Amino acid sequence: MIEQKAKDYFQKYEDLRILFFFDSDQEYKEELDNWNNENILLLKADNALFNLKYKLEYELSDKKVLLYFNSKEPVGKDLRQFLLTDLLFANKVLRIDDIAEFMEMNSLKSYHRPLVKKYINHLKTKKVKKVLAPILNSTNFEEPAIKKGLISSYLGFSRIEPETKVLAKLFITLLNENDEELKQIAAKFEQVEATDLVCRWLDEYFEVNTDQLKWDVLLTALKKLKYSLLMQNTSRLSPNDNYTSLKITSPTKLNLINTLMHDWQSDSKLSLHIDPLFASIAGDVKEDELIKLYGIENDYGYYTNKLILTIVKGVIEFIPYQPEKSLSVLSRVKSNIQNHNLELENLIEFLVKAANLYQTLNAVKSYTLNHEDEYIEKYTNYFYKTDYYYRKFIVLLELVRTYSIFDNLDLDLFSEEIHNKYEEYLKTLNSEWLKCLSEHNFDFNNIKATKQYQFYDKNIRDSENKITVIISDALRYEAARELL
Repeated sequence: MIEQKAKDYFQKYEDLRILFFFDSDQEYKEELDNWNNENILLLKADNALFNLKYKLEYELSDKKVLLYFNSKEPVGKDLRQFLLTDLLFANKVLRIDDIAEFMEMNSLKSYHRPLVKKYINHLKTKKVKKVLAPILNSTNFEEPAIKKGLISSYLGFSRIEPETKVLAKLFITLLNENDEELKQIAAKFEQVEATDLVCRWLDEYFEVNTDQLKWDVLLTALKKLKYSLLMQNTSRLSPNDNYTSLKITSPTKLNLINTLMHDWQSDSKLSLHIDPLFASIAGDVKEDELIKLYGIENDYGYYTNKLILTIVKGVIEFIPYQPEKSLSVLSRVKSNIQNHNLELENLIEFLVKAANLYQTLNAVKSYTLNHEDEYIEKYTNYFYKTDYYYRKFIVLLELVRTYSIFDNLDLDLFSEEIHNKYEEYLKTLNSEWLKCLSEHNFDFNNIKATKQYQFYDKNIRDSENKITVIISDALRYEAARELL
């Protein structure tokens, strides 16, 4: 056994020249009496350390030496008086037991031994060592860090993560059809005495006082998280609100849960589970009930997909009559969409264009003007916006129709009303324009605006450069303006 361990040391540490071995109980003396290794020279130390030092430094400077002592390893005062201290520090000590070997490999101090002994069975695995790598040194090897590292490892993380991500990962286990995974994780935490640490985090963040990591405990914490996030900006709660007992009001704890959500959302993999958790596992906290009590204009502290869709349903009803109010609500909602949900972003933009269209139409009191030039001036400065927003609305409508959420929002009727409103606008504007032309005998020469037949004289004739003219049939003014 000693021979193999010595070979392993010399292979692992290529520059190692002297491997010290202290065997105070002379447990391995018999094995070393039969030493027969051509590559590693065995030297048994005696009291003549001056001679031994000279021999090691000069006569055996090109040899790999296993230096055997039938005494204890010198420490403290004895180490200061040890004649080979410089050689000892420059080389390695052969550790036979797992604890000593682990300490040697990670340059831990003697006072770390109790901690290593306590966790050695867990620290030996390759996966755990990889996660704990940043703390496997004499400076950072402390019990809280060890527990945090073991917790992170058992939750499948590749590095030591903050408690925010640990709690997020624990919540995600609730998505399983049963609590078997959670039970297995809880059992591992028990083995390393880490349950109390996780339970303390649950209390610090969610005011959940517990000494066990169980399904119902995590479920309560998740409901508190959801409700407190949604209602954190609402100071006066309704007496009809059945969820008020879930609200966390402490500013310190609200900061903690917002930090948790920030870290959770910043993780591209973990963040995918947030909305499914809030929608299904914490679905008892119903967004539509909150909308009934606090309205769609309430400044919610967090917007789940379900809350957004519930607000959208309410907005659709008053877009035709209060587009400004709609735009204010939609702007807030859009800025709070989680995980760049493209379908929700396009849905909101679709409704924004509808509100822009109604806002433009509602602002016009009359399309009756006195002169053709007034129509041209008014159209190029304002009326064109109606065509612009309608075109954008149509493009987004075709896109939103492909989404599953389309059918649940009764957007067909909403869209039909907009088509009718736009058609009414076209007929009215065109009728008034033709009426004005008729009153002026369709004399286009009286119109100040540049005519098509004047294009060449105004734009081409006097140019010293070659000019390319692109002619697009039926290119509407609003589209040309956007292109410009």
